[in-house]
Amino acid sequence: THSGVVESAVEKSQAAFRGWAALSLEERRGCLEKCRVALQDPSAQLAVLISRETGKPLREAKLEMAAVIAKFDLTFADGEQYLRDTMVADGPHPALVRRHPLGPAAVIAPYNFPIHLGHGAAVSYLLAGNTVIFKPSPLAVNTGLAYAQAMQTGLPSGVFEVVPGWGEMGKSLCSHPVV
Repeated sequence: THSGVVESAVEKSQAAFRGWAALSLEERRGCLEKCRVALQDPSAQLAVLISRETGKPLREAKLEMAAVIAKFDLTFADGEQYLRDTMVADGPHPALVRRHPLGPAAVIAPYNFPIHLGHGAAVSYLLAGNTVIFKPSPLAVNTGLAYAQAMQTGLPSGVFEVVPGWGEMGKSLCSHPVV
């Protein structure tokens, strides 16, 4: 059932959250660097899979994967700017602003960019210390599963879960109280 698959993924994601959130920004970035390497591995053939499954020309699928790889550095730069503790000295009292991850996040990928659009959100959530439950488009599920497998090679167990399915699966995932 939809709820059983979602419940299992949420439980794994929630169980992994505390340990993932406790890692430093540098440690999380190191894990994400491993994900980048896995996504760049020619044997993954992700651009070919995107092309075959969506009908997108191979040239465009290769451009999508280039954007996926570039997103790592863009996210890392944002993380340096927005995820570090910040001193606020210009108010009436000095303060330290700390950002804390919130927990499992759902990422639902669309058909037209089956990796790129979901990946941008996923990498941001992961770098910030949240775990991710990824739902690929049912019209590009093989691409989504291959992407998830590559991401999982660089991350601790449970940090990046995947739940394939149609709209009801996404609805169950997004309405889960933990997500």
